[in-house]
Amino acid sequence: MLLEVAPRTAFSILVVLALAAAVTVMVSTSLYGPGMTTVAGDYLFAARSLTQGNGFVQQDGSLYLDYPPLFPIVLAPAVALGVDPAVAARWFNAVCLALIVFLPSLWLLRHLRWRALAIFGGCIFLVSLPLLDVAVMAFPEPLLVLLVLLTLWALWRYAECGRRGWYLTAAMLAALCCLTRYLGAGVILAGAVVVLVSGGQRAGRRLINAIGFGFLALLPTALWFFRNAIVSSSAWGDRAAASVTLAHNIFLAFNMMTSWFMPERVPTPLRIGVLALACGLLGVWVVRRGLRHAWGNQVLVLSTYVVAYLGVLLAVTSLVALDRMGSRFLAPLYVPSIVLLLIAMDDTLYARRTTNTAVVVVVLIWCFVFGRYAVRNVLAMHVDGAGGYSSQSWETSETIAHLRVAPLSPPVYSNDAYAVNILTGMSTRPSPRRYMFNSRQTPTDDLGRFTTAMDTTASAHLVWFDGVKRDYLYPIGDLQKHVLLVVESRFADGTIYEVKPCSQPALHGQVTGERQ
Repeated sequence: MLLEVAPRTAFSILVVLALAAAVTVMVSTSLYGPGMTTVAGDYLFAARSLTQGNGFVQQDGSLYLDYPPLFPIVLAPAVALGVDPAVAARWFNAVCLALIVFLPSLWLLRHLRWRALAIFGGCIFLVSLPLLDVAVMAFPEPLLVLLVLLTLWALWRYAECGRRGWYLTAAMLAALCCLTRYLGAGVILAGAVVVLVSGGQRAGRRLINAIGFGFLALLPTALWFFRNAIVSSSAWGDRAAASVTLAHNIFLAFNMMTSWFMPERVPTPLRIGVLALACGLLGVWVVRRGLRHAWGNQVLVLSTYVVAYLGVLLAVTSLVALDRMGSRFLAPLYVPSIVLLLIAMDDTLYARRTTNTAVVVVVLIWCFVFGRYAVRNVLAMHVDGAGGYSSQSWETSETIAHLRVAPLSPPVYSNDAYAVNILTGMSTRPSPRRYMFNSRQTPTDDLGRFTTAMDTTASAHLVWFDGVKRDYLYPIGDLQKHVLLVVESRFADGTIYEVKPCSQPALHGQVTGERQ
């Protein structure tokens, strides 16, 4: 039959797919290393800071409070052996992606009636754009996805047998998820629900077990928050209220998720409509057949997790000012969603006792279309860099090239301080903010502190990149109204100023002659 594959052959194919996933990451990051952003820079700097005995410190010299600690801790041993943090992150994420492709595919191979669906699953994971997007960056998301899969596996085993060992294993892995990304709380919520409704015990005992699961899984993160509160005035960093509504986040999430299954050239309303219909049909299958399926406990665990994580994600991003909804936030949903879909497909095919050629054709087309996109992206990253500060545009920056050979004496400010920090190693502070990141309703007193600092500083420097557009920062024209900016060097992509205090702020623009 079309979907029959010998077990050894299928296993060998999955191994090849896993190795191909690791190679994909290595090729994509071969030019300038893994993709770098402000967040990635803080993770890597914290890993180096740990090995130097300075504790958790971010690249701007402030305490590491905004993010959980596990990713820097994982990278620290390699860094202690002399490996550059970016190199360590590159290899680590390549291994994580290989395991993300291999482990769920192996589970599908052992449990689905049609083994070819497991191979299709491996191919889908390999060409997955959301997984590739995070794996080529120096982000902790590959680790989070891997830990999520292990947690769901432990929860399934507990739901099957109710043994205390699997209960504790699931709680420990869920705790590691939350120590990797705070959104890992969605895994803890899902685990508590699974424990509450399974285990073959009385309702009262299941409730106690669910509460205990949540307590054990949240305890390490609570201790981390306690540590933060002791060393600073905040348990989880400088957070502001979100300016994005729940409705808009729902739209962004569903719009991003539709790109997993349909090309972006398809009109957005059509993509969202198709996804809503597919989710509805899958939900009906889960309720009517999935939970009664031979592998009903897996269906319970996967569907509970998808709902819980998505709910936590939408709630958090609607309350707290974070990055725009994208692959980083949604990647942990990808593999469980695909596994759930493949289980439904396997059940449907088996119920009909036939091989549905149309299903096979659709999956093959799916793999071909998104495989082409993945190959195109890998080749582009191989030529231009993996993204963020690891790209041609930044590596060939005239301003950055000058700073590498002629470092500035501190203090140094910039409208992209992280670019200067990461690409030159020069300690740089952000230029004053008008309001908190992604939170227009939360103003800052940065400008006042900046001008006060200039009054007590003989000289400072400001590195201003022309192509960096950040609405939450004061524009150069506003800064000129409060301090004297004297042009030191001009380049094609930016300007370096000497910053001095001035008693006649109204004349600043005329003194520098700088364009507004």
